[in-house]
Amino acid sequence: APAKPAVVYANRKALVIGNDSYKYVAQLSNAREDAKTMAENLKNVGYQVTLKLDVTEKELKASLRQFKGQVESGDEVAFFPPVTGG
Repeated sequence: APAKPAVVYANRKALVIGNDSYKYVAQLSNAREDAKTMAENLKNVGYQVTLKLDVTEKELKASLRQFKGQVESGDEVAFFPPVTGG
């Protein structure tokens, strides 16, 4: 039997980034596919997903600004890959 959709109490929004290609770093092999898989799974549990693949630094910053502008008080927000403090 198909799984029941998750009960969602807030707007769920996710920004998913998958870069395999970098200008000054060796190419990765699975980041794009990992991001696509994560985006699909987040959609399956009720997130509105913004998926960006192989973006430049400028495009990444623009995507972050645009995503930030879409987030409202009370939203559940997810980032992939996870953002950690340091």
